[in-house]
Amino acid sequence: MEEIPPPCDYYYGLGRFCVDCATNSLPLPNQHPSSFLAPDYALSPEGAIVIDLTSPTLLTSHYSPEQYFVPTPPIAVIEEDIRVSRCWKFSGSQGHVAVKLAKPIRLTNMTVYSPDHWELPSWRRAEAPKLFRVWALLPSDLAYPMSNMQTIDWQYFLIADGIQKPTVLEDASTFVRGNVISYDIAHGTKQTFSVNFLTEFRTAIVIIEVLDNWGATTTCLHRLAVHGVELIE
Repeated sequence: MEEIPPPCDYYYGLGRFCVDCATNSLPLPNQHPSSFLAPDYALSPEGAIVIDLTSPTLLTSHYSPEQYFVPTPPIAVIEEDIRVSRCWKFSGSQGHVAVKLAKPIRLTNMTVYSPDHWELPSWRRAEAPKLFRVWALLPSDLAYPMSNMQTIDWQYFLIADGIQKPTVLEDASTFVRGNVISYDIAHGTKQTFSVNFLTEFRTAIVIIEVLDNWGATTTCLHRLAVHGVELIE
């Protein structure tokens, strides 16, 4: 019988930083080699909030009784609680969550948290994200030329007709596309990845877009952390 490794998360300071030692393997090719002591600017207790460009929460389940779940609001992705039950779920394999960060930063990395995959049944593991993309709000005063392939208007992320523009956005707000991130829940309870853009800029709002999951008809997200550098005015 295969031995199940014990949980191995150590927290430092005020619980804002974490080291995952669930595996002794080297980082994946697109995984940042060192993620500890990295402030999380997408953390609710520090002032981050989820804004209205977020995909709808799945409120009902057509699963069997074993797969019953209690709907959890999207704020779960910016809280420190990563219990199995504390998971934001949306319909389908594609969706997104929009977050106003606690402070404007030059975004460099994101971290994906999850419970130990040994604790999850196979159908829950299939709900884990497989591919991410991060979009960052471009400052209105940044006159950097970008093609339409690199940017997209905020209206692209509207989840339903009739929803008004969030007050934190301007009419001409534009988001810049980051790289695609590959994620596998089996590689650890805390995985940090580099986020790259074609130019450096400070952003106050990010949209974390799930492009695919591992085969389920719904997707379930636990905590998502955003890291970066605060720039001096």
